[in-house]
Amino acid sequence: MPGHPGAAARTVASVNRLCYDVDDHRLGSRYAARFVTLDADTDTLAFVTDERIRRHGVVRWTARALARSMVGAFSANAMFDTYPLFMLSTSQWAQLLRPYAGGRLLDVGAAAGHVTIKLAPLFDDVTATDVSRPMVRRLRALGLRATAMDLATTPAPDGPYDTVALLNVLDRCARPLTLLDAAVDSLTPPGTLVVSMPLPYDPCWYDGPAARGPLERLPVCGRTWEDGAVTLAETLERAGLTVQAITRAPYLSGGDRHHPLYILDAAIIVATR
Repeated sequence: MPGHPGAAARTVASVNRLCYDVDDHRLGSRYAARFVTLDADTDTLAFVTDERIRRHGVVRWTARALARSMVGAFSANAMFDTYPLFMLSTSQWAQLLRPYAGGRLLDVGAAAGHVTIKLAPLFDDVTATDVSRPMVRRLRALGLRATAMDLATTPAPDGPYDTVALLNVLDRCARPLTLLDAAVDSLTPPGTLVVSMPLPYDPCWYDGPAARGPLERLPVCGRTWEDGAVTLAETLERAGLTVQAITRAPYLSGGDRHHPLYILDAAIIVATR
């Protein structure tokens, strides 16, 4: 609220926590040469300062907590429109993806579509998937073509695709290695894979309301963002891809009664087949 010292302090603290820079030495010369530097643009700052993203009443949070105990956190968020997400604006995506935008996009694990709708304008045709049916209903309400499915077990609908996006999903699925291979197989030759992951790597997946450790573990490790980004890039290269661009960006989530904003530190990698 304008003029409210507490709200202003939270906003300034949140903006100061948005990290886009890296240590080139730790990233290594090969990947540092591919690093794309972004910054907090107008869309990013608008999300950070928008009080509406966390202004829900007690009744909604109570109902969401009850739903979470039955169907899991992701489906409950879709049902009650809580924790909206933001990673890059459309103009930031354009800066990172140039010249790999265009054609057909498959966004895997698109959740409620907050990130997808920023990416979609850069492509001619967009298909989204998610394992949560409430999430798929939210995606369709946004006007997106969406299918309830798990790409790790079911072939991509109407493939292949020019670009496949795995945005913050490899750390939240049971079989990330299997999913990565399936995503690569869903690409046209040549094709582009876009991967994002919060670092440090802290994987789990939701079996209904229960959070479990992954059945497969990616070889992503390290104490710093740069170490994690390097090992993630190396994982993609072992899958037969060539890393074209890397960036660092905050992965933002609308807050709740406990925190005004949640900020994760994400690596975003563009790789070609």
